[in-house]
Amino acid sequence: MRYRAKGLRDGDLWPMADVACRPAVLAEVAEAEQIALRYFPDRQDRQAATIIQAGGNCGVWPRMFANMGFTVHTFEPDDTNFACLVHNCAAHLGDRIIPYMAALTGEIGWGYLRVTADNVGAHYLESVHSGEPEGVRVRLLTLDSVVTPSERVVMIQLDVEGAEVAALQGAEAIIDRHHPLLWLEDKGLTRMVSGHSSSESWLRKEWPQYRVVERIRKDIILKWVE
Repeated sequence: MRYRAKGLRDGDLWPMADVACRPAVLAEVAEAEQIALRYFPDRQDRQAATIIQAGGNCGVWPRMFANMGFTVHTFEPDDTNFACLVHNCAAHLGDRIIPYMAALTGEIGWGYLRVTADNVGAHYLESVHSGEPEGVRVRLLTLDSVVTPSERVVMIQLDVEGAEVAALQGAEAIIDRHHPLLWLEDKGLTRMVSGHSSSESWLRKEWPQYRVVERIRKDIILKWVE
């Protein structure tokens, strides 16, 4: 994978070709912090809890969760984005933020990432059924393979351009053990990447205990209800 040019934007390292992602991310994360505070109002409780966050993009989301007190496992397969993430999250690395240069799916291995230079939040995994791969080869991990059973996972936040179902398929043990809040982007790419109509309909079949408790533009928040 070839690194693309990076530069500072208001103190953050960012891919220079990006024109669409940064303004959207900054607007979303400001609102997201207030939403997270509604569900997890106690800071002492947050400091004993873990959030799984993907895609890590250039680090704005994992940094926000770490500033709130959470331990954050964050995943970003693109090498330029990942380099920016490590730089922008430097104050929390080795403490509150554990970064992985990988994408999340249901199996450990290798896949292919389609990269969109002018929108670094729009990279997406090629479907395993897409035939001859045309993207950039990237590492694939499962959540169950990297998050230890001793960690109390309270939320899984996924914005992975249609690979939300694949990521959840690799988190069965975590979901069965902790019943975390699920915060998922669902903007119509699920069928293209994972072959399912939507992450919401898939969850209804696999874990019917989950109920949608909030819809925020193209995101859904689901809570485990016995």
